[in-house]
Amino acid sequence: MSEVTPEQWVAALKSGKYTKARGALVDKDGHHCCLGVLCHLIDPEEEIEAWSGDSYIPATMLPDWWEDHIGYDSHGNEESQEGYVNANDKESRRDQYPIEYIKKRLGLK
Repeated sequence: MSEVTPEQWVAALKSGKYTKARGALVDKDGHHCCLGVLCHLIDPEEEIEAWSGDSYIPATMLPDWWEDHIGYDSHGNEESQEGYVNANDKESRRDQYPIEYIKKRLGLK
């Protein structure tokens, strides 16, 4: 596992390397939601396909900066990730990641 910065996450979302998924970290076609991209950056060898249908990153895998920027809760971090899930699945275009939402939420320019 590697430490991933917020800037690296946004750069990966912009890179064109990933195709957007909805409703799962990684879908059956290998497409990633925005949180699935973060998972892949943290540990490319992790079998995130096993998490299909579960849109939340396990708390043990979250990078250190997550707590500083987003915060933790008592429900496995689902509430702190829910805004990203909604932005990815409902509020952004089908083919685009919610990059502006992520940048705003993380305080990036």
